[in-house]
Amino acid sequence: MSTSSDLVQRQLDAYNRQDIEAFLECYTEDALLSGLNGDITQAGIEEIRARHLELFAQFPENSAKVVNEIDLGSTVILHEDVTRGPGGDQFQVAAIYTIRDGKIARVDFVRGRPDMSMTANRNFVPSAQFVHPSQDEIETFYAGRIE
Repeated sequence: MSTSSDLVQRQLDAYNRQDIEAFLECYTEDALLSGLNGDITQAGIEEIRARHLELFAQFPENSAKVVNEIDLGSTVILHEDVTRGPGGDQFQVAAIYTIRDGKIARVDFVRGRPDMSMTANRNFVPSAQFVHPSQDEIETFYAGRIE
């Protein structure tokens, strides 16, 4: 695990504990939160603080679990499974973290639910555990398709 991955995991652990100070320690003073390709929703540490204090008060059992991670050094991408608590809303998030000087400088979020209808013929594994097919499975899949 890289330093960037460690930082993002520390931030996620603090988020799940709803430890606002430990959470904010992971961010630069001028950090930005945004929807992917959208408007900035929070600019600066104080706006991030206010947003998360409100979120933690509204959803005291909120938690996020990492489904998958891509670490590209100064960019870490997490696929997260978020639940608002027992019986609460559950959804998926792709969070794209930009790291600068050892802290999170920006996070771009995409929120949604996987479209299971689009996966019918694609060997989709909802748990995001990638299953490597055997050689026999590959040959069976391509039998008659390649000339």
